Amino acid sequence: AGTVDSCVTVPGATHFPIASARGLLHWLALAACLRYTILNTSARRINQMTPQRVGGDKVFGDRLVQVSMQKNHCCAVTEKGSVFTWGDGAAGRLGHGDQESKLKPKQIPKETFAGAPVFMVTGGERHSVALTVDGRLWIWGWRCSGRLGLGYLDGPEDENRYVPTPLPMANFPSNVVMIAAGEAHTLALTHMGDVFTWGSGAGWRLGFDDNADRHVPVLLQERS
Repeated sequence: AGTVDSCVTVPGATHFPIASARGLLHWLALAACLRYTILNTSARRINQMTPQRVGGDKVFGDRLVQVSMQKNHCCAVTEKGSVFTWGDGAAGRLGHGDQESKLKPKQIPKETFAGAPVFMVTGGERHSVALTVDGRLWIWGWRCSGRLGLGYLDGPEDENRYVPTPLPMANFPSNVVMIAAGEAHTLALTHMGDVFTWGSGAGWRLGFDDNADRHVPVLLQERS
């Protein structure tokens, strides 16, 4: 599972990294200048044993403000709210309308998010979640175990979501302000301090008294 560290020291970097994320076999770091990311990866085609620049303004068109990654894919958000993804495209986790892998960052069209800038993105193992400035959630990728939060889907695999899909805001009493994704589950924190979880319940990861999956966001309530 990918994690985010507040600060790391990356040998060979010319700018001080202020945040990083790591997958199973690769690292991603956001430099203090916010203009590029540094990648140390065991990629499908070429292993990189030292930090390599993924790209700056020429690739992302803007300064990066947030990065996220999981075992096989990466996500990034720019200062103007654009989302870029790259890596393994299986099950539509990159959000580009297909299952093709992307070796280089590719932008998800802004109109995909109804014109609202994105300020946070996170990735599960086979799904991704974005939060726009208006407090709406957008989710895409593999639908197994309810991790997309779109309800019970018993149909074929084409019910995966290959582009960002809005999550009904009726599920939440107030705007969402923070999101997180695990291997097969998702969490959201609202402006009122409520926590909602959904997806795979294996290992009690959803915070309830059972291992049942939740296919829609469910309020996590305090238990005595």
